[in-house]
Amino acid sequence: MVAPLALSFILFATAEPTAVLADAQSSWASAWADKPSLVALDDLGALDGTSADIEARLREHLRSLGRKTFSNREWKAYWTRQQASAQSFAVLLDAAGRSKHAQAMRSWATLATNKIANQDIYLAAIEMERDAVERRLEAAVTQTIEKTSTTDAKKQNLSPFQQRQALIEGLKQERKTQVQRTSSSEQVLIMVERQKQSALRLLEAVQADVKLAQTETSIAQAQSQTQDQEWTTLWSPIAMASATKSKKIQGEASRAKNRIRSLDIEATLATSQMEYRRAKIADLEQQISASTSLNGWTDAIVATVKKWVIDALWKV
Repeated sequence: MVAPLALSFILFATAEPTAVLADAQSSWASAWADKPSLVALDDLGALDGTSADIEARLREHLRSLGRKTFSNREWKAYWTRQQASAQSFAVLLDAAGRSKHAQAMRSWATLATNKIANQDIYLAAIEMERDAVERRLEAAVTQTIEKTSTTDAKKQNLSPFQQRQALIEGLKQERKTQVQRTSSSEQVLIMVERQKQSALRLLEAVQADVKLAQTETSIAQAQSQTQDQEWTTLWSPIAMASATKSKKIQGEASRAKNRIRSLDIEATLATSQMEYRRAKIADLEQQISASTSLNGWTDAIVATVKKWVIDALWKV
């Protein structure tokens, strides 16, 4: 929470400043100073590495979304207070004959109204992102760990018939593994696309926030450069703070774009993996078909008989 502005109690240089006008100015200035911290959303980045790494990053992103939700709700409450106090101040300024100052406060109240509306859009986008990440996390946690099948220690002692059986079993096991991995890639692609939709919604909200922050800075800077010294003094710290905040929000917009690029890369990778694995499955199907053909089994039986005869002759 920012310390109350020392400037919040500055009164206009009028012959007989009213207590009501002074209270309205004080109320608005104090409401402006009592603002929450600006919280940026962490960059999730590409989800690669081990399952534990992916799970850890997803959990941290969920925590970041929680912090962002709390912060945006605070900002919505903040701009609600700004809207009410600015409108009240504008009415009294009009009554005091300060129409230019009153117009500035009405512009500020309109800005607050737009900020409130965008916070609702922002919060809805965050909830959409949270749902997508929670689904992704659930899939990561429940994903079964594939175990490599153990191989026989001495395959050289197998007969040609047994070798063919082992070959077919190995091909079928590999096909099953590739089918499972293809299905996993398909699920990843679905979840990535869902995340991308939520990320696009977030980007729209952030980009709207950038424009509103620029409007906020423009209003504050214009009022801090008037000929009225006391009015300028009142608005100068607001102009400086607004400019700083605008830069931070622009940085968040850049990170939002980076999140979408990361998701695009991840979607491309998942699609490439699916194409490779489908081709691998087709090749395995051909190998299994050839290995289980009648000619294949006949060759294996003949080779087994020959081996048996040769082994029997060596024992004589």
